[in-house]
Amino acid sequence: MAEERIWTPAQREAIDAGGDTLVCAAAGSGKTTVLTENIIRYLTDGEHPGSVSRVLAVTFTRAAAAQLRSRLRVELENRLEEDPENEHLARQLLLLPSASISTIDSFYQDLLRSEKDRIGLPASLRLTDSAETDPLLDEILLSEEALRFEQNEKDFISLVGVFADFRGEGRFLPAMRDLYTSLRALPEGCDYLARCARETEAADGELFATAAGRILADALIRDCAAYRARFARALEAMEKDHPYRPAFEAETLFLDGFDKALRES
Repeated sequence: MAEERIWTPAQREAIDAGGDTLVCAAAGSGKTTVLTENIIRYLTDGEHPGSVSRVLAVTFTRAAAAQLRSRLRVELENRLEEDPENEHLARQLLLLPSASISTIDSFYQDLLRSEKDRIGLPASLRLTDSAETDPLLDEILLSEEALRFEQNEKDFISLVGVFADFRGEGRFLPAMRDLYTSLRALPEGCDYLARCARETEAADGELFATAAGRILADALIRDCAAYRARFARALEAMEKDHPYRPAFEAETLFLDGFDKALRES
């Protein structure tokens, strides 16, 4: 017999909510376990038991989808062990491998494939992976960078210079790659940057007066505190006549001033 699970109050609230429910939870809080319980309750409802063929569960990663499917299988097997004559549970266990439990991109790929003839997509439609897309993205970024340098776009050249370190080595392309990846995760995509630009313009160029600027300022303040703590520990460990001590003290003063400026912005 399956051991009875003890739920936290928050988990119990999410399970008993019913209807359209939005649950915000951190990593490790039991999201998959709660989702598994909700699906099992749907499948084993006393009056109107559902079918796994009518379940749609989308995740961000393949590992999460596999974990959810595995937990559902274990739960169904446990229930079937307790009630071996239950034909409905046996049917759900047989249907589980074909259930719509997948990543978001896999779900949309299946959807497009099922409608490919109606919307005119090729039968060879498939998902790419980073091994294919990363080189293409780098090629596009390099081409765009070369074109803007050739056209002598001063604002762009200044931006690239911001990402050059003291050796003159550029970090621009890696930064743009990271930015592109982050923007893809936003509903607005690249339009988010355009909105930030409009808000900054409306604030007379005061970036930190905008919503995005305040988020940035908060992140920088946290970074300042972390680096300030590191320098403080280093200074405590240093002898007073250590040759690097003046440099560390100067950096500490800079961080203090930077932190103050951020808080006053």
